[in-house]
Amino acid sequence: MKNNTAILLKKEKLIVFKFKDENFSVDLSDGDLEDSWNSILLKDGNYYDTNFNWDEVGGVPSLYLYKVNEVDGELRVDTSDDYEIKIIKQYGTKKEYFTETPEDRRKLRNYLKEKEKFNRELRREISNNLT
Repeated sequence: MKNNTAILLKKEKLIVFKFKDENFSVDLSDGDLEDSWNSILLKDGNYYDTNFNWDEVGGVPSLYLYKVNEVDGELRVDTSDDYEIKIIKQYGTKKEYFTETPEDRRKLRNYLKEKEKFNRELRREISNNLT
């Protein structure tokens, strides 16, 4: 696979791509299927946010990477430093991609549990720091 190219596996909700001579795979079911955001870490220590976008009603799937920089001690996405990854092959159907499976529902439940746990811990930490 050449740099800045990808293969979309619709049924598996997975995109595999090559960027800066490294191979990556991103589980698109970890986010919103129409607008999935994830992150990758390169061997050189740089982070990039991935944005897979596919409007269910129309359009074609696309993948862009955005450099993540540290600014004033915070990580920020630099939308001016972007890379288009060309999807060169697609396997499966659009219907398979947008069909929710039991595994998708399990992942969503686990994600929501982890998010609620994080929010509880955050509220506890804020409360402890206010007293």
